[in-house]
Amino acid sequence: MFACINQFQALYLLHQMKSYKVVLDMYTYTTLIQSLCKEGKLQVAKSIIPRMLRLGIKPDIVSYNSLIYGYCLIGEMDAVRKLFDNMHSIGIELDLSSYITLFNGYFNRRMVDDVSLLLLKMRSTGLMPDLHVYNCLILGCAEFDRDN
Repeated sequence: MFACINQFQALYLLHQMKSYKVVLDMYTYTTLIQSLCKEGKLQVAKSIIPRMLRLGIKPDIVSYNSLIYGYCLIGEMDAVRKLFDNMHSIGIELDLSSYITLFNGYFNRRMVDDVSLLLLKMRSTGLMPDLHVYNCLILGCAEFDRDN
């Protein structure tokens, strides 16, 4: 099994897979996006989606959740909103994991009012909070309250 230390090794491995005629699919590209976002290499990760589309591979909610995580990690909440609008326009709706990632991003930026608005928006789409959402909200509020 391969272990990639950084994005260059991940991209090199992807290139090697292509040279060995390994058919790359949505899961391969999504894994690459996740790895790049975890390293904070959002610009490179963002470039994967158009590449997937050119190859006829449709990104799914997991692909987009990885980008949401990447934006939240670096505090680009305005970019998250734009991504959310883009997702909506192409028919990909947020799931509970998306919302949890966004809640955490807003809490990390001390944007508690945005958390409240997002919770209302989530409910308006028909998604109801589950145990994981409530845990996220409780922990975020407790941390925010402790810091203020």
